Amino acid sequence: MLTTVAAAALALTLQPSADPNARPRNDDVPPMTVNVYAARGVSPHLVTETLTEAGAVWNDVGITLAWRVVVDGEPQYTATPHVVIADETAQGAGRNQTPLGWVRFKHPDDPDQEIHISRKNGMKLLQSYAGLGRPVERMPPSEVDANLGRVLGRALAHELGHFLLRSATHTTRGLMRGNHTIREFVALGRRGFEVDPAQRAAVAARIRDMLGADT
Repeated sequence: MLTTVAAAALALTLQPSADPNARPRNDDVPPMTVNVYAARGVSPHLVTETLTEAGAVWNDVGITLAWRVVVDGEPQYTATPHVVIADETAQGAGRNQTPLGWVRFKHPDDPDQEIHISRKNGMKLLQSYAGLGRPVERMPPSEVDANLGRVLGRALAHELGHFLLRSATHTTRGLMRGNHTIREFVALGRRGFEVDPAQRAAVAARIRDMLGADT
């Protein structure tokens, strides 16, 4: 499923938020390791920003992702999904679509394990947005990576949702909505990217099943 915007070797495990009482318990589901393949030329800082944001979206509901980054390596299929961060664009995207990420479905409930994130499309959308205070071209690289990583990270969290929920369906609100705006993607807060309790329960069950963990 495409993540689009409405018109207009490193290991990183995310730490819990400062207030443990503000988050659901996560001892009912083990951490899921996700291999990440970054194309040559994709900066390590951008990769870290992207994965930190994606992980934080899920960490907010007690789902822990452990990232294993492989630079310029060939993707390997395992029991869990893997992510490719590159400059590719999605096949089959409409003329007015700029997909940030996508996962292909072999059957309605059978997603491929490879999740794609497009740095090129993310940068194109960032450059088109006038709400950052100054043009992207005038930002230092660290600021560009922070903003672009927030955009790509939220797209990645969404695509992981498609994989873990085994569904290409979009919802009318929250993380799995299909028409987030660029303003929502770049905002400092994560309003509009919430995971509801039913989704959390389904994802937890899916991870336990993939990892062979006891319920």
